[in-house]
Amino acid sequence: QREAQFLQANALAELALVDASRAAEAVGLLEAYVRAHANTRQVVQAYDDLARLQLQKGEVAAVEKTVAAMSKLPQGADRAAVLRAKVFAKQGNFDKAIEEYDRLIKGAAEGSVRRREAMLAKAESLAGKKQYAEAEAAVRAVIKAAGPEDVTTQSAAYNTLGDCLVAAGKPKEALDAYLPTDILYSKDKEQHPR
Repeated sequence: QREAQFLQANALAELALVDASRAAEAVGLLEAYVRAHANTRQVVQAYDDLARLQLQKGEVAAVEKTVAAMSKLPQGADRAAVLRAKVFAKQGNFDKAIEEYDRLIKGAAEGSVRRREAMLAKAESLAGKKQYAEAEAAVRAVIKAAGPEDVTTQSAAYNTLGDCLVAAGKPKEALDAYLPTDILYSKDKEQHPR
């Protein structure tokens, strides 16, 4: 029953990231799950889903509370640090976000998911600071380091590259950057709709 509750909440969260009209329902299920099952193996993923939905809705105070709870879990500390830095970026505090990402990148193993997420998020913050060349270089390093069959990494990286190029005022180059996600990596249910 617990597994079914988690899978339902997780699936609804993935849907809500694409269809914002389902966000309130997903947040309710996730909050109920983390309250009832705080010591399960899925709780970190539930917190992660909850924080991403709250971040999407711009609920910074709620994200901070979720990240604080997540960071207390041994297996959730790394993901909580990435989400905390995203909160800084959402608030426009790009310097603090980049500082946090640099710390995460330095402490992460080469080729790890943690390193990849931190590098892509750092590129977004660099674009927010109007340091477009550095942002593009960071994303291209992630693309080059990942194999072409790594759908999750490549789709997120190409979307981030497109976002950075849009911010830099290069719409044609951005379109070219978004195309691989649309054509080659369309199986990524989170990145393809983005």
